[in-house]
Amino acid sequence: MSALEALYRDLSALDAAIAHDDLATAADLLDTYGQRLRDTVTSAGAALPAPALRALLDAQLALTARLGARRDTAAAQLRQAHRANAASRVYAGLEQAS
Repeated sequence: MSALEALYRDLSALDAAIAHDDLATAADLLDTYGQRLRDTVTSAGAALPAPALRALLDAQLALTARLGARRDTAAAQLRQAHRANAASRVYAGLEQAS
């Protein structure tokens, strides 16, 4: 397996772990991917074909975009829960005042 194939495999495994909300595994996979990427660039650097590196970057950016979308969804859910909590406290306060 080439170094680039291993990097793609790492990204795929990372994506799967994130999709299954297995954040502990995702953190480990991210560390592994980062180290493999650094090692690959350090050892093979200029020998790696530019189109292959660009494709790897595109895959990374796609994963980052999916993570951003998940973060935005979670943030919206947290804001909605906060508003619901605030509304229930106001309602509870109105009941006590009656």
